[in-house]
Amino acid sequence: MEGRSEAISKVCGMIEQNLILIGATGVEDKLQESVPEVLTSLRNAGIVVWVLTGDKQETAVSIGYSSQMYSRDTNLLYIRTSGYEETQRRLLELLESTSTGQMHKQALIINGCSMSYVLHPQLRGLFIRLCQTCQTVICCRVTPIQKSQIVSTIKEELKVMTLAVGDGANDVSMLRQANIGIGIAGREGTQAVMASDFAVERFEMLRKLVLVHGHWTYHRIADFILFFFYKNIMFVALEFFYQFFNGFSGNFPQEEFMIITFNTFWTTPGTLVSFTLNQYGGSRDEILADPAVYKHGRHDLTVNKKNFFLQLLEAVYHAAIVFVIHTMSNWDSNISKLEFGGGLTAIAIFIMNVNLLVRSPNITLLLFASCFGTVLVNFVWLLLYGQLGFLYELFKEDPHFTFYMAVKDPIFWVDMLICTILAFLPRIFIRILVSYNPRYSKDFEKSFTSFQTFVKNPGNIFRKRRFEPVSVSLSEVNVETGTETASEARV
Repeated sequence: MEGRSEAISKVCGMIEQNLILIGATGVEDKLQESVPEVLTSLRNAGIVVWVLTGDKQETAVSIGYSSQMYSRDTNLLYIRTSGYEETQRRLLELLESTSTGQMHKQALIINGCSMSYVLHPQLRGLFIRLCQTCQTVICCRVTPIQKSQIVSTIKEELKVMTLAVGDGANDVSMLRQANIGIGIAGREGTQAVMASDFAVERFEMLRKLVLVHGHWTYHRIADFILFFFYKNIMFVALEFFYQFFNGFSGNFPQEEFMIITFNTFWTTPGTLVSFTLNQYGGSRDEILADPAVYKHGRHDLTVNKKNFFLQLLEAVYHAAIVFVIHTMSNWDSNISKLEFGGGLTAIAIFIMNVNLLVRSPNITLLLFASCFGTVLVNFVWLLLYGQLGFLYELFKEDPHFTFYMAVKDPIFWVDMLICTILAFLPRIFIRILVSYNPRYSKDFEKSFTSFQTFVKNPGNIFRKRRFEPVSVSLSEVNVETGTETASEARV
């Protein structure tokens, strides 16, 4: 319908005549506490923040200033078009005035009408190129379906992880479209909370959820993957080295039960304790004080080809040390295959658990007990296993007194000591060299202090700790609702 706005204004003018003003009401629409600080921390962490809101343009721009998404000296680029060709010309005009490939101190403001055109397949690429030159993007007067389309476009075009934050029913489609959705429990209802992956009570909790817990989770998973590859490569390398002495017959020096239970029993307890309870990547206060450390995970500085290759070298080196030392010490002896294999496996499991302690940022009593408790249980099991006669027929081999004969020989304990020293000597040497680099000296000092603290007070694990929950029961929520713009910031 042409001239719709003019017709509506004419009708309103006819109605609003001879009226008596009785009173006026107003609704206060303000930001929640700490919204500017949270958004600043997210941007310092290298996260690009967009705002998708249904508010009008003037309100969205004003809240952009109040939330410190941009400052007064930031160049604001506006896209307010009403047609496909006009939108295309505006995009090309802005791209010509801005050098692409780098981010400038500018922000893009676009309304819902223009958004319906920039999401067209032929204009989508131009829009993304323009957005990559801006510090932030504010999309105002957008519908719920447009919010979902914007998130989908970012995922498809830039191949990045997206995080959507919302507090109302109009955010449900956006929360489901993003890789991770976070719902804010407030006075807007519970639809966003029910459709999200995580729920927080206030917007300020987003900083701890993303920067602290996200950083810890990345490091725990990344270090777990590297350690998992290390221990399995080391165990397989031992079997490979043994093939040179049995004509590559495929025979193993251990009895089959040890091979079956290697990943289940002998390396799992310490792994679970370390990668579940330890704070990898720094403490909470350190991360909040320097949000830039979050970029470590965004740039995959832990799990990459370089670190995987280093883990491969370390695993093969440890396996070679264990096999060569244990073989040379028993070269002219008449020990059996299972006696040799039992000692070989026991030393390898001991070194793996010690390596887990060395990798851990905090050595606690629980971690220490789980690692060396596993080694002790392994020794006890190997000793008892040689006495359980009903297992002989099950595994078709006779392990009678094999491990007992191995540990009775002092050579076994000398082998374990020499293998442990030689295995970790390169790591200690590298740590000493790295400690002289100012970039890494702080981490080295922190690791050494953690070990000293454990030695002086191993009961530290039982001290009372203060935990701050991220999510709360909805019945306890009673906070001042922030504006739609602040609560719908998409990271």
